[in-house]
Amino acid sequence: MGLSDGEWQLVLNVWGKVEADIPGHGQEVLIRLFKGHPETL
Repeated sequence: MGLSDGEWQLVLNVWGKVEADIPGHGQEVLIRLFKGHPETL
Protein backbone atom coordinates (compact mmCIF):
# COMPACT_ATOMS: atom_id res chain seq x y z
CA MET A 1 0.00 0.00 0.00
CA GLY A 2 1.46 3.32 -1.02
CA LEU A 3 0.61 6.83 0.01
CA SER A 4 -1.35 9.13 -2.23
CA ASP A 5 0.23 12.44 -3.18
CA GLY A 6 -1.96 14.19 -0.61
CA GLU A 7 -1.01 11.76 2.15
CA TRP A 8 2.67 12.08 1.29
CA GLN A 9 2.39 15.88 1.49
CA LEU A 10 0.85 15.59 4.97
CA VAL A 11 3.83 13.48 6.07
CA LEU A 12 6.26 16.04 4.68
CA ASN A 13 4.38 18.90 6.35
CA VAL A 14 4.67 17.37 9.83
CA TRP A 15 8.11 15.76 9.49
CA GLY A 16 9.98 18.88 10.65
CA LYS A 17 8.19 18.72 14.00
CA VAL A 18 9.02 15.03 14.38
CA GLU A 19 12.63 15.43 13.28
CA ALA A 20 13.22 18.16 15.87
CA ASP A 21 12.91 15.59 18.70
CA ILE A 22 13.29 12.08 17.30
CA PRO A 23 14.31 10.47 20.64
CA GLY A 24 11.36 12.06 22.46
CA HIS A 25 8.87 10.99 19.82
CA GLY A 26 10.34 7.48 19.70
CA GLN A 27 9.97 7.20 23.46
CA GLU A 28 6.36 8.35 23.24
CA VAL A 29 5.57 5.78 20.53
CA LEU A 30 7.05 2.94 22.58
CA ILE A 31 5.27 4.00 25.78
CA ARG A 32 1.93 4.14 23.95
CA LEU A 33 2.61 0.76 22.33
CA PHE A 34 3.33 -0.93 25.66
CA LYS A 35 0.40 0.73 27.44
CA GLY A 36 -2.03 -0.10 24.66
CA HIS A 37 -0.66 -3.59 24.02
CA PRO A 38 1.02 -4.87 27.20
CA GLU A 39 1.42 -8.31 25.63
CA THR A 40 4.24 -6.82 23.52
CA LEU A 41 6.49 -6.42 26.57
